[in-house]
Amino acid sequence: MNKQEAPAAPEGAQSIARAGRLLRAVAEAGPLGGRLSALAAALDLPHPTVHRMLAALCRVGAVDRHPRSNRYTLGRALTAPALREVPVETLQRIARPALIQLASRGGDNVYLSVRDGYEAVCVDRLEGQFPIRYGPLDVGVRRPLGLGAASLAILATLPDDAVDDAIRVNRRLLTGAHAPDPLRLLVEQTRRDGYAFDNGRQFKGGCGLGMAITQGPGPAQGAISIGAIAARMPVERVPELAAALRAAVFSIGEALAARRQLTQASAPGAVP
Repeated sequence: MNKQEAPAAPEGAQSIARAGRLLRAVAEAGPLGGRLSALAAALDLPHPTVHRMLAALCRVGAVDRHPRSNRYTLGRALTAPALREVPVETLQRIARPALIQLASRGGDNVYLSVRDGYEAVCVDRLEGQFPIRYGPLDVGVRRPLGLGAASLAILATLPDDAVDDAIRVNRRLLTGAHAPDPLRLLVEQTRRDGYAFDNGRQFKGGCGLGMAITQGPGPAQGAISIGAIAARMPVERVPELAAALRAAVFSIGEALAARRQLTQASAPGAVP
């Protein structure tokens, strides 16, 4: 054997290396996922080869395929709560004091939502003194991104191409005031205002105000929102509620930043 030639990697090791590269490419595609063509290009492998690898990873839960978008994301086996940057349970615990304060001071319903792919999921809810009794956003309810104040606030933090993907995937569910073109205008308005205001688009006679929980530039960790009947949320009250939401989001962000610093400081190899 020519001493200058490196020995060929065993077939099994080569397959593992390819799978590792593919998982890295899927992870780098972010929460919205990567298309087969993009993943194949990233690995410089034929589409059929990458498709077979993705199918195998899907079978063991390492990768998820989303039929509506035909994109691939890391599977639940790799994104279990304990492995997420901010597990839902942690966000619930950190946000709960702010939710209690909003509900007790304002008297309206308050909600905590998180993003799951192209949807927003309500993960916590507190009723105020004047709870809204119709069109409720209960814990566990899912909505397409852009439908409702919290969901719109989350959508507005995504880059434009991701917004377009979300709208395309949810197109059949986005009608009327939430149709694609009006929704893009709402995203722009939400970015300008710093909050999402739903003045009855979702439920006639009801209003919602939502604000994203972010840590610097990039997609939101989640969003908190206030829901009330229209009579309790006139336009004149919106600045007051927006200020209350802003204070709540700031306190949650501070707690998340402190958690991150503590996690980094306790990580193996951290410099004291």
